[in-house]
Amino acid sequence: MAKLDREPIGRPKVRKASRAFAVALASAATPAAAADRPTPAALQMTYDMAACMVKHLPARSRRVLAYVPGSEEAFQAFFAANPADCLSEGDVALKLKGPFPRGAIAELLLLRDFSAIGVPKAAKISPVFATPDTASLARLKPRAKQELASLAVAECVVRTEPQKSFALFGTRIGSPEEKADIEALIPALGRCVPATAGVDMEMAALRAYLGEAAYRVSFTLSQRVSG
Repeated sequence: MAKLDREPIGRPKVRKASRAFAVALASAATPAAAADRPTPAALQMTYDMAACMVKHLPARSRRVLAYVPGSEEAFQAFFAANPADCLSEGDVALKLKGPFPRGAIAELLLLRDFSAIGVPKAAKISPVFATPDTASLARLKPRAKQELASLAVAECVVRTEPQKSFALFGTRIGSPEEKADIEALIPALGRCVPATAGVDMEMAALRAYLGEAAYRVSFTLSQRVSG
């Protein structure tokens, strides 16, 4: 039975050395314009960075998922895991926008902690943030609200197609297999988008949101079983 990693969660501290990298990721919670969408090489670099963070500072990396995406606390938690230490000087200049770094961390933690959606294989699982209530939601910044809306759609997709969602994370970034697995999820995505909303989410961003959504759904299901 997996146990929740209950390391005390306070306001994360950020090393000064990470500030230069923080500038490059200051718009991490905003949708990327078409011209700014990362190339497969940049995306792979992001996943390599996340793998380094999860390997060398697993406890700090786990804390990233404990804060609402797009919030100041989430921003601080990400840089407390020292992403700058996992990139070379040339990589620091990359302007990685959108949900990609956070989604990469979530996906890697998912594969480490679960063998399928809701089936834990690790002794401990990462804490996730609680869905904000109406009053808390009203106080969030617009970018955080946008992130939550996209994540809610992704969680619906994971619940609708858990096996297909999990299979996606076994594919290589930018590969034909990744494209095929994402296309297999499009019908579920269409059913999960609210009738009054539109979705403009390219393939890489969808994978990033699905990574965190899959962890959140797995966390919820595993807690129900253990409870």
